Amino acid sequence: MGLGLEIGFVPIEPRQLGASQETKAHAVILLVPQETKAHATSMRLRVGTYNLLCPTYGVKWGEREACLDWRSKDEHGLSNWEQRWPALRRVIQAAPWDLLALEELEDSTRADVEAACDGLGLRLAWFPHAGRSDALGLAYDPRALCAEESAHRDYPSDAPTATSGRVDFRHLATGRLVRAAVTHQRGGVAEQWADLLDFVTGDAPEEPNPSPNPHPHPHPHPHPHPHPHPSQEATCIICGDMNEDFGSVAIGAANPKMRGFVSLDRDAAVG
Repeated sequence: MGLGLEIGFVPIEPRQLGASQETKAHAVILLVPQETKAHATSMRLRVGTYNLLCPTYGVKWGEREACLDWRSKDEHGLSNWEQRWPALRRVIQAAPWDLLALEELEDSTRADVEAACDGLGLRLAWFPHAGRSDALGLAYDPRALCAEESAHRDYPSDAPTATSGRVDFRHLATGRLVRAAVTHQRGGVAEQWADLLDFVTGDAPEEPNPSPNPHPHPHPHPHPHPHPHPSQEATCIICGDMNEDFGSVAIGAANPKMRGFVSLDRDAAVG
């Protein structure tokens, strides 16, 4: 299952990219600083998130969508990746993404996914899962976003079984800072969600805003120590497979740890 949307400072409704019998939720969640909303030059990004269901775990857990000759979770053949990948590739190629988060990648499918990204002009940042066979990815269009730094954080830190990855970007058209993160949550684990929020926002980049007047004053400034302009904080975007529905304890709006994030509700018309 996946999710795609175009975002500016007034997000439009998400568009579902695939069908699934599962109720697990994908989400794109935004944190737009107040000064950015008030003063920013318009910035638009086409953002998507998609779980590719990696062959290793699809076969291990007997997922109908991942197995040949599926009769039940306990009676099925091996991976159907070669048959399934053309359909997944069509979904990935469904829109001209600026940013596309991918969950459940793995080494055996990496060449296919990288080739599809290359075909769209995207570059792929790869984040292996600690203690697992799958990985996460953030694909981005270098014509829209310039990658500056990347990092990942394992969870839990003492015995990691999952990870989240992030990339700090410069939006080339506006010069704005954007921090994008991809995650695969266990669902219903508020501690993992809190750890993710800290990872994304705890040291989010910021820099002084440029002067609101791009033309220098013809005379020296009358004040020797003018007040500095407020700093520009990064717009933070979290994409991923949350394994829980919107409004839950972990990602519900009532959770004080949301720190100003807005969760975009699923479009009921498309499921």
